[in-house]
Order: sequence, then C-alpha cells, then structure tokens
Amino acid sequence: MTIIVGPGTERIWEKTHPYFEAYADKVGADLIKMTEIPTIQRPVYEAEFSKKIVRYEEAPLYPSAHWLKLTINHWLHKKYRRLIYLDADMIIRPDCPNLFEVVPDNYMGLFNEGQFVPRAMVLHDALIKMGPLPGWDGLTYYNTGVMVISRFHRHVFNFPEGPIKPLKFPFGEQTYLNHRIISRKVPIYELPWQFNRMSLMNKWLGVSRLDCQIVHYAGMNNPEETAKTIEKDGERWKADSPTYKYEPCIFVDVGGGLGDQVCAEPALRYFSEVLHPKAEIWVLTTWPELFKHLKNIKAYKKTPVITRDAIFEIKTHPTVQTAMRKYVSHLFTHGVDYTSLAILKRTLPNALKTPKIEVNETDREDVSRYKADILLHPGRGWPINTFPLPWWNKVIEILSRYYRIAIIGKNVNFEHGVLDVNCPDCGLDLRDKLNLGQLLAMIEKTWCLVTNDSAPVHLAGAFDNHIVLIPTCKHPDHLLPWRKGSQDYRTRAVCKKLLEDDFPMAVNSIEWTTTGKGSVEDYLPEPEEVARAVMKFGIPAPKMTQARSLGPFPTTYMASKETPSSPI
Repeated sequence: MTIIVGPGTERIWEKTHPYFEAYADKVGADLIKMTEIPTIQRPVYEAEFSKKIVRYEEAPLYPSAHWLKLTINHWLHKKYRRLIYLDADMIIRPDCPNLFEVVPDNYMGLFNEGQFVPRAMVLHDALIKMGPLPGWDGLTYYNTGVMVISRFHRHVFNFPEGPIKPLKFPFGEQTYLNHRIISRKVPIYELPWQFNRMSLMNKWLGVSRLDCQIVHYAGMNNPEETAKTIEKDGERWKADSPTYKYEPCIFVDVGGGLGDQVCAEPALRYFSEVLHPKAEIWVLTTWPELFKHLKNIKAYKKTPVITRDAIFEIKTHPTVQTAMRKYVSHLFTHGVDYTSLAILKRTLPNALKTPKIEVNETDREDVSRYKADILLHPGRGWPINTFPLPWWNKVIEILSRYYRIAIIGKNVNFEHGVLDVNCPDCGLDLRDKLNLGQLLAMIEKTWCLVTNDSAPVHLAGAFDNHIVLIPTCKHPDHLLPWRKGSQDYRTRAVCKKLLEDDFPMAVNSIEWTTTGKGSVEDYLPEPEEVARAVMKFGIPAPKMTQARSLGPFPTTYMASKETPSSPI
C-alpha cells in the first residue's frame, strides 16, 4: 500500500511506480494506491461558541495525505491478513527480500530512526496532548514510511477520538502512531536501516544510500529534483547489479598540534589498511606529509570539496562538538589511545601503537652536514611545561662536556615556540632552521632526544633513538611513545612530581586545565638528574657520532655493559 496525493507526489510516483509493481509481483501482493483524501460534511456554526449550525461545508477527513495511513485499519479489517506500507518516495532494489517473511506474523515491522537522530522532543510534545507513555525509553521513535502490519495490529490505526490535535513539531500522523504503538506495547520487529535508508543517516553511515534494499527520499523537498535523483539512482543500481558493492566515504579532521597529529597515525593506518582498505578516506591536517605513506588516504591542508551522497565524519581532537570530550579527558589519556578511541571506538594493541613516518632522501641530504649526539628541545608552551632558562642552560652545560648537542625547536606563535637558551661552542643551533621533513631526518639519525612534553617526543616514537623526557604535567605513561610493544624501549622519564599529583581531576569535571595551578619550579627535577639519565644510556655507537674535541667520557661508562654509577 502507498499514498499518492498531490502533484509533487504524483511526479515522484512516475519514477517509483515500476519498483512498487515489481516488488508486489515478487512477494505476491496486491498494490493498493490511495490517491485522494476522503471528505465529510463539516458543520459551520453561527459563532465561535454557538451551537447553531448555519450550513455544512465539504472538508477533508484528514489534515493531510499522510493521515491516510489510518485507512490501514479498513484494509486489514476483512480483505487482507497482512499488509506492507511504503511511502511513495521510495525505490526498492530487485534483491530486496520478502518483508512478509522477514517480519514474524505477530510483530509489527518498523525502523527505529531514533537510533540516528534525536526525536525525543517530538514525543514529549505528544505526551502533553495525548497522555503519558509509561515504559518509553526516551529514545525510540519509529519511522512509519515502511511498515509491516498484521490484522491484529489494526487497533493502532484507529481514528483519533475527537478532533486531531495539532502538534508543535512536524510528523503529525507519525507521532500519533508512535504514541499508540508505545502506549499499547505493540510487539515490534525493528527493521534494519537497509529497509528504510534516509538522508538523515548519511553522516552516521558514510556509505552511499544505494547500499540498501529500500531508499527513502524523505527530506528532499523539491519533487522535480527528487525525480531526477531517483532516475539517476535507478541507473546506478542497474550498472552495479548483481553485486551492489559500495565502499564508505570517510572524512577525518585531524586536529590539535603536531604531536597530537603524529599520535593519530597508528589509528589512521589501522583504519585505512585493516578496517577499510577500499574506502575513500579524506584527511584534513596541518601536516599532510605525516600521512603520505598511507596509500588510500588523501591528505589536505584545506577542507576539500567532496561530492558524495554520504560522508562519515570523524574528529580526532576534543572540541565542543565532540561527545567524547565529555567522557574522556585528553590530558589524562595517551595521544595514540585518544585518537584511537575517536577513530576506532577502541584502543589498539600495544604492538600497533608505534607511529610510522617516512623520511625522504632530500631531507636526509639537507641535514647530512649536521652532526650531533643529542637533540635538545627546550620547548615553550603551557607555563607548567615551559622551564626556566637557567635550568635548561645548566642541563646543556653538563651534557655538552660529553656530547655534541644540537638545539632544535620552532617559534610558531606567542603561545608555542622554543626558548632562547645558550648554545654551547661545540653545539649546533638549529632553532627555526628546519622544516618538518628535515627535523624528522635529524631525529632519525641522532642518538638521543632530550625534551619536555612537546611534539618531538611523539615524532621520536617513529624512530629508534634514545629518549629522555622531563614531564611536569601529564604522566609519562600518557606521553612516552610505544616502540617494540613497550614504552620502556630506550626511554627514560625524569620526573620530580606532576601537576596532576597536586591537582587531580574530579570525576564530575568536564574540563581540567593547567591555568593557575602551581609553579613550574616546584615540579622540575635537578638538571643533574636529567644529565644522569642521558649518561645511563652510555655513548653513541662510533658510526653515529663524529670525532669531537669534548671532555673524555667517564671510563666507568665505557668499560661496563651494565648501568654505571653517575659521574655527577
């Protein structure tokens, strides 16, 4: 059964009727077409509160054609035992199964669109005008564009007692039927979305509307455009028959700073290579070069123009638009785990958490003249992560006795950059001299990285060098990279105490910030402890360093394979 009333619906029916006729033949059913609204003689009274009738006027029985669904009561009364109702703005794929066989006889078959869009306000309005709904879960709302009904569900379609009360929201007859279904506890067989695919699902599914058995063009308000779309979709189905294979289209907004975006790589790689190797995946990122090795990902600096009928969107970084921000704290989660939860709804096994980043030969050649044992990054950012200049200078002074140091970093803006520390005479000052590719090439070839909580620690996760981290805010378990399935591989965290030790996040807090919490000096270890952590790694292999006119390294470090005592 379907409803064809009005020129707009008639124009659409010109394109959809072959699908209805073919499906009726396939399932062995009559095709009922309701083409007009019945009328009644309605009294006109002398005045607003008068009981005196001055005449009768012909008026429609129902407020709109949608209410013709109530005639299902009549059709199921004596003539038919079961009935499938379909809105006229639908097309049915040739391989669609027999819904009479899909839905058990004693159940009413409906699709619950409340799974995809909030419709609670619609039914809350109905509660006021139609009465309470004990047992309603506050989410369920059935779309009545596709219904499979048996004779003992006739009562759902009884005409309302008294005049039909207007509702604040649209979907009048649909809300009325929802109220009756839920209030009467009608047993429901929930149809999958494949039997009632609407545009409201586009952003949740990210796959073409043609990847279903029944396409419902609800929400397309221009009948002429709808008719053209239906014709185009029908031709596409013919071309795609009999396999009807459609891959998802996915847009990923990789937000945050450089370190956050590096942490997105493992999840994006798993997503694109394991879960959706044939999907179309677009990535919006400040650094497209981080993802150039992922073959079926197209990375852009500016939002690309994507012409697809359905796109699944993912944001990897917390914003006010992301629900995850309410339930998971980015500050108290490892960056790889956070982006995995955002992209995959799960965390990755530890062995898969290592980021992969390609270094090209041009960048290697560009930095080939720079020779260093240690890359030191005195980053400037949050106050709790910005260490005093004298502290950094003391670390540099000690380490430069035994190692050749290169100072790295880039001044990005007034919030993020690199401190103006002293560069030793035997060192290299590479601040503001390297692009990202060259920085990666330097990290790849340098024996050790010393850094605060900043992007280089995440970049180093893609390589095999030693890492000494000085955390003051986030726990090192939420910062150190995973390499060879462990965070302990060639890493040391030198930590006095953490800001979160003194200011733990309450479970009922939505936000946790570092603003106005503590002084960085209270959380810094002694410079000698940092130098000691580096020295415990020993000295670089001969091929990794050059002959240097530095002080002799303590012989205890060179003679023993075991961790030596500190020379400091």
